[in-house]
Amino acid sequence: MSEDIFVPLSKPQDAIVGPLDTITWLTNNSQDLEDILINGYQMTRNSWIEPKKDEKKILNNYLGLGSNLTWRMTNFYMEGEGANIKIRVIDVDQKLPCIRSSHDGLYHGGATISSPIGNLSNHEKIMSQMDVKSTIGIKNMEFSSPSGDVYISSEIVYEGPDNIFMLGVTRPSIFIPIGPMDREKGIGGTAYSARCTTNTDVTLNFFKEVLGYEIRRDVEFEIDDNSAINIPQGIKERFIQGFSPGSSTGYIVLMDHGDDTKTSLIENSQLPGRGIIMWSFKTSNLDLIIERANNFNIKVISDVEEIPNLRFLDKRRIILKDPDGFQIEIIEDNIKEKY
Repeated sequence: MSEDIFVPLSKPQDAIVGPLDTITWLTNNSQDLEDILINGYQMTRNSWIEPKKDEKKILNNYLGLGSNLTWRMTNFYMEGEGANIKIRVIDVDQKLPCIRSSHDGLYHGGATISSPIGNLSNHEKIMSQMDVKSTIGIKNMEFSSPSGDVYISSEIVYEGPDNIFMLGVTRPSIFIPIGPMDREKGIGGTAYSARCTTNTDVTLNFFKEVLGYEIRRDVEFEIDDNSAINIPQGIKERFIQGFSPGSSTGYIVLMDHGDDTKTSLIENSQLPGRGIIMWSFKTSNLDLIIERANNFNIKVISDVEEIPNLRFLDKRRIILKDPDGFQIEIIEDNIKEKY
């Protein structure tokens, strides 16, 4: 195990699936979310696109959205040296329930997005001016390296729309940051996303055996009295970080709280819910992923060929449900050129 988990264990050429490329977030509060992503996290967005009738039918089927939903879609992203994971936002005009019923870190499902931030104190002031409050302010965490050196990593957690936590992280300068930063802005694009899982062991094997991810941290600890994502003291958490081979950012986090995990009623219905609903990855060999998924007893629930004139579906892609029931999109692209 490397002293710093952000140091790759292998080479980019070993990857069949690249780093986390896009996080899909369904909301009916796009105004607040847009304000946070643009003014708080310094992102840019594409124009909002409202699908035409023929597009909507294809996209509804592909994304699993109900035919009665009215929606529009865009991508938020950071350009330049801070570029990283994109946030695809689907804005619906109906009052849908949240997948996660409150800002409680024990709820099952997509839970967080996080970015590297140089000055957390200044960022907290900016977010406070937008009436976005942090949970407990800046939390400093002490870590020991295998060599015995002690270092401090700091984070701040905000309560974002749709009961999603939005984080900022600062690592010591001697270590690789969680993602590239724009030096002028003092912030980088989204570097990772976390989920709370229940069927964790099988899901972990899915990421390793189907997507080829390498697991660089898999630890269990007890929550202290200062949880930044509102988890009671004494709860045990299994904390897992997985990376595409050769990468040091765009990673995924799985958090398992055992029998203390809470589930929402929305998970047992066929209606879409608000929040983080899907992770998207790119691969140079989609057929290989489909073969691996079939061997792992994972079925493809959506499959579209390249549709050049259809916005947002310009490449061949599929959607799977991983063993924990979360949607995983795989897009065919030449990932070897992306590193």
